[in-house]
Amino acid sequence: MSEPLNVLLLEDEPNDAELVLRVLRQSGFEPGWQRVDTEQGFQEKLSSGLDIILSDYDMPSFNAPQALELLKQSRLDIPFIIISGTIGEDVAVEMMRKGATDYLLKDRLARLGISVRQALEQSRWRQERNKSSEAVLESKRFLQSTLNALTSHIAILDENGTIIEVNAAWDRFARENDFKGARRGVGDNYLELCDASTGRFSEEAALVAAGIRAVMSGERREFQLEYPCHSPREQRWFVVRVTQFGGVGPVRVVVAHENITERKLAEDALRESEERFRQIAENIQEVFWISDIEKGKIFYISPAYERIWGRSCESLLKAPHTWLEAIHPDDRERVQHAAFTRQMDGGYDEEYRILRPDGEVRWIRDRAFPVCNASRQVYRIVGVAQDITERKNAGDRLHEQASLLDKARDAILVRHLERGITYWNKSAETLYGWTLAEVRGRQAADFMYLDLTAYQQAVATVLSQGEWSGEIQQVTKSGNAILVEGRWTLVRDEAGRPQAVLAINSDITEKKKMEQQFLRAQRMESIGTLAGGIAHDLNNVLAPILMSIDLLRLTSRDERAQAVLSTIEASAKRGADMVQQILSFARGVEGRRMLINVRAIIEDLQHLVQDTFPKDIRFQAEFGRDLPLFSGDHTQVHQVLLNLCVNARDAMPKGGTLRVAASCLEVDSNYASMTQDSKPGRYVMIKVTDTGVGIPQNLLERIFDPFFTTKDLGKGTGLGLSTVLAIVKSHGGFLNVYSEPGNGTTFSACFPAADGHEDAPADTPDDKHPRGNGELILIVDDETSVRTITQQTLERFGYRVITAADGTEAVALYSMHRGEVAAVVTDMMMPVMGGQVTIQVLKRLDPDVRIIAASGLSSESSSTRAESLGVTHFLLKPFTAQTILAVLKEVIRGRS
Repeated sequence: MSEPLNVLLLEDEPNDAELVLRVLRQSGFEPGWQRVDTEQGFQEKLSSGLDIILSDYDMPSFNAPQALELLKQSRLDIPFIIISGTIGEDVAVEMMRKGATDYLLKDRLARLGISVRQALEQSRWRQERNKSSEAVLESKRFLQSTLNALTSHIAILDENGTIIEVNAAWDRFARENDFKGARRGVGDNYLELCDASTGRFSEEAALVAAGIRAVMSGERREFQLEYPCHSPREQRWFVVRVTQFGGVGPVRVVVAHENITERKLAEDALRESEERFRQIAENIQEVFWISDIEKGKIFYISPAYERIWGRSCESLLKAPHTWLEAIHPDDRERVQHAAFTRQMDGGYDEEYRILRPDGEVRWIRDRAFPVCNASRQVYRIVGVAQDITERKNAGDRLHEQASLLDKARDAILVRHLERGITYWNKSAETLYGWTLAEVRGRQAADFMYLDLTAYQQAVATVLSQGEWSGEIQQVTKSGNAILVEGRWTLVRDEAGRPQAVLAINSDITEKKKMEQQFLRAQRMESIGTLAGGIAHDLNNVLAPILMSIDLLRLTSRDERAQAVLSTIEASAKRGADMVQQILSFARGVEGRRMLINVRAIIEDLQHLVQDTFPKDIRFQAEFGRDLPLFSGDHTQVHQVLLNLCVNARDAMPKGGTLRVAASCLEVDSNYASMTQDSKPGRYVMIKVTDTGVGIPQNLLERIFDPFFTTKDLGKGTGLGLSTVLAIVKSHGGFLNVYSEPGNGTTFSACFPAADGHEDAPADTPDDKHPRGNGELILIVDDETSVRTITQQTLERFGYRVITAADGTEAVALYSMHRGEVAAVVTDMMMPVMGGQVTIQVLKRLDPDVRIIAASGLSSESSSTRAESLGVTHFLLKPFTAQTILAVLKEVIRGRS
């Protein structure tokens, strides 16, 4: 079996190294080898547990003499054999003198195995010899080190009393406490020095000498003496111990002196401490107690027990179980479990109630701590029991107060100026979202405010004036901004120093929104009132224009004149539509409803778009199958689509595609629950889609706000989409919008469908102008132009007409022509006597009078007031000749 060998090869030629390894294997070794050829590599491998070093004599950057010198400096006993092809005998001898184990020539490696074995055997022999010598020296050093490590002053005496060994502490002790100048060191006879001692230590010296002789003779096994060594500067105590040791051989005696001053002082301090403890324990308000684990009894109980428990200390010492019996039955099991499970492992801290013999219930806080001995085993339990009845009562009162504060709707918090938030009621948790545990100790500025400037100004006001109240923006845990109305008060300590701020905050976010909505509603009401007055006047201006067009068409057949009249009519109708748009937005006015075919409106819109929009905008109309009709105001629906198309045009400044699609939409309950203002049923859905710039997400919620616009100044009023939404809602429908920036926008206006489809006949204005048969008509209007053109129109179509400028004149004329007047057409808004009063007076004169009400303010209230007076026909200014002629025909025919 091969012998393992850890070899380091100092060789720069790999072939030579392989030759050496081969010879080692042939010689019965199994070499584990490492090859190096530099000084650094050699030093790194020295500490790797080498058995032998085989070195070439000379290498390019390193040689055997250098390696041998480094090995010598390392003090490692590793055999070093030189193997070289050039070394001479004189050099080899010199290397042996310097410490080389052997040398061989590379061409004579046959004896390499023998040389290695001899080197290994010599190395082992040296190591065994060194170990034996070192053991003896180590034993002596250990003994001396042990003696020197001891703090006692130790001397070893022979059978004659002569000192043969001392430790370092004895040497110092001898110098400090000599007798007649003798050092009492090694070689001195200790007994003779003690016998010759005089002075203040003579008595103790004689006792020690007697004790040593008694131990030497075997009369005593050991001797011990404590004695004081006092001086004016300090007080010291010593103890001397004498013992005999040894078996075979001469008697040896060990004399040990130990300074026990600290122990003596500690004993005195302990006695003093025990006395102080007794004084404290008997006078403190708390109950101090000590229990003995091994004996299972109370070791000590302070007198305060009698005052708090109402029982004697003696009774508890005699019967420890009475402690448990005094605990309230509802708390007994919990406290007993804590006492017997946790007192041995870190102690316990429990609060419980006790029942005094007089029936009084008191609250106790009992804390217990284990005490361990040197073996770290618990052998005693110490504890302090405190009467916390008053604190508990105060705590209950505070809890009640806190409960009341928790019921407050306002958020109440206390911010300590240094320690942060210390109180946070339930309403604060509800308002802000953080619990008390999450905010305790934090500064409010760190998480409740985005605008620190406003917060710092409020705090400065509190500190300077003692209080602050006002509105301030805050933020909740979810990141929502809220507006609170705060009432902050500075709280001072007993010395009058600012300590904390009591804050009572009320959430007024919704209140502010309601106020803004109310102000907006008031503003809109004012706008509506103003718009109504303007609309009335504008409609009175437009009415003569529209009725004049029909008269002029009858008087002229010139094509150019007819074209001019068509242009005037379109402009007047556009003006009327603009007035209607303002009224629809301001007051939600509803016009006349009829069944509408949406295909016709979209086709009309297509012509308008193609004629007026930029040519780079392509219009596409799409219609679903079996489109239903829906009930609506033709003008308003046209206005909805026109507004949406105009917005689409403005969203495509570089051109694009405008698609208007109509289809039937079935809305179920699921769809209705996810879509605002919708209800289950069938709808006509009109989609207006553009390929424009789109609407940013942050603006989608604001686009329907009145007066909100993203267009440049002078290019938009902000009323378009708000009007569209108002019209769609007034028809019982709903409006959706979807947009992606850069990818266009789609508006979907949905109107409740009516029975029937687009092929059914829808109500359309009658183009024929019904004629009269000489009936007398009374026209009442404060606008001269309206009276004049209405009179001319009616007379042109076979009626006789009388006119009145106000209600008073109308009543007088009707009284004069009571039997002749077939119908009365009266404005609702006139000075002196308004239309409502005029109708009432005429009804009293003639309950069967036929009255047609007219108004430039097409509000629901105007028509409702007319209906309440029995008037069933209402004309919206401006009206055309065809409109008034048709209504007159219906009224007169009904009378006949």
